[in-house]
Order: sequence, then structure tokens, then C-alpha cells
Amino acid sequence: MGPFLIVRIRFSGMLSPKRGKGSAPQDTGRLPAPVRGRGLPHNKHYAVSRGGIRIKMGKTVRKVWNTVTSVIVVLTVLLAVALVGVRLVGLRVFAVLSGSMEPTYHTGSLIYVKSVDYKELQPGDVITFMLDEDTIATHRIVEVVPDETEPETLRFRTKGDANDAVDGGLVHYKNVVGTPVFTIPRLGYLADYIQHPPGMYVALSAGAVLILLVFLPDLFSKEEEKEGPQDRKKKKKRRRRAGQAAASRKGKGRKHQDVGNAERGSL
Repeated sequence: MGPFLIVRIRFSGMLSPKRGKGSAPQDTGRLPAPVRGRGLPHNKHYAVSRGGIRIKMGKTVRKVWNTVTSVIVVLTVLLAVALVGVRLVGLRVFAVLSGSMEPTYHTGSLIYVKSVDYKELQPGDVITFMLDEDTIATHRIVEVVPDETEPETLRFRTKGDANDAVDGGLVHYKNVVGTPVFTIPRLGYLADYIQHPPGMYVALSAGAVLILLVFLPDLFSKEEEKEGPQDRKKKKKRRRRAGQAAASRKGKGRKHQDVGNAERGSL
């Protein structure tokens, strides 16, 4: 009986040792505690999982990202207003593609034209008019020519400021678009480019990329980053309870295994 008792005690001691000084920690099934300090950069948030350290986007990176995307959005909105939004106040936008009106309007400038009563036009005024269905020109009036049979019907003789000779034909008053009110240098190149392929496709692609840059991070952000403090506390409590329940089940299973091994040893 004595030997069997010794064997039983030895098996019990080997299979279920008590934790003392220098003993290895028992596996409770809980997740490791978050890493704090230990030489890690303070401008990033770290969370420890079973797979190792998972790095989240830091506050500084997020702030820079928000600033960059905000600047891009503001510039895009300003460009849209400059090219399209001004139509809401009755202005039309045209690009200057030749140097016939230098130095008044430089090549590549964007001019904003408002409608005008043709009867108020005088020599010296600058007008924007249609040469044909596809061509718009901006020149200065040098002479107002009434129609011989209908005095109310006016035509205008025009000339470019940089040209030596007047234009060959007269401009009928119905072809007058309006008179320029202000201009933006260099922006006409961009306006003309995005109105025709391939610039139109480039502009559409840039708009799609801008939408992705602004909204994609929010769509794929972590659910825990969107939760409030109370939600995070509740979630943390649920995880702790789940870990405790798993540790308890593992402990019960280990006790049954120890007892079974001890009984087999006593036999």
C-alpha cells in the first residue's frame, strides 16, 4: 500500500503543482495586457493581440491626413466655383487662347463675361462675340455701324489690341455675348484642357480619386475607433468575463485529467 501511495502523491504533484516562487505562470486563457512604455513611440497607439503588436494610425498622422485632404477639397471647390458656379450669377467663362488682346488679356487667361445691352456699347468697349457656331472672340470696338435700312440694327467693327489691322467683317448685335468684367491669369489653360478629351477623362479620374481619399478611411476605419468611452468599457468587460469563463473551464478540465491520471497511477 505504501508504494502505491507514494506513486499517487508523485503523480499528483507532477500534474497539478502549486505555484510558488520561481514557478512558471499558469495559462489562464486571458489576453495579454496592453503594452505601455517599453521604448515604444508615444505618437502611436499600440494594441497587443495573440499575433503580436498591431499598430493603429497615430493622432499626428491622422491630423496631417485630414489637413491634406481638406486642402485638396477646398481647392477643388474653389476651382469648381471659378469654372461653373459663376454661371449662377449670370457670368459666362471663356479661355483666351490667342494673343490678339495682349497686354489687356494675356494668352491662357480666363475671362468672365456678363451680358450687356448692345445699345449701350460704344467705341473703346471690349466685347466677346461669336464668329461662328464654334468660335468665340474678344476684341475692342473701334466703330459702331448702324444699318442703312434699319437704324436700330447695329453692327460693330472690332480690332484686337495687339493687331495692326481691324477685323475683316462686322459683328452683328445678335452675335454679341457680352463684355468682360474680370480675368484670372493662367487658369484658361486648365479650363480649356478639362473641357476636351483627354483632359475631361483626367478630371473625372481625379474626382474619383479625391472621393476615395476623403471617404475611404472613414469607410474602413476600425469599429472600436467609432465607439464611445462607455461602449469600449462594456466591450472590455465582456472580454474579461469571456476570458475568465474560458480559464475556469480549462481549470476544471485539468482537474479531471489530474484525478484520472492519479487514479490510474494508484492502480
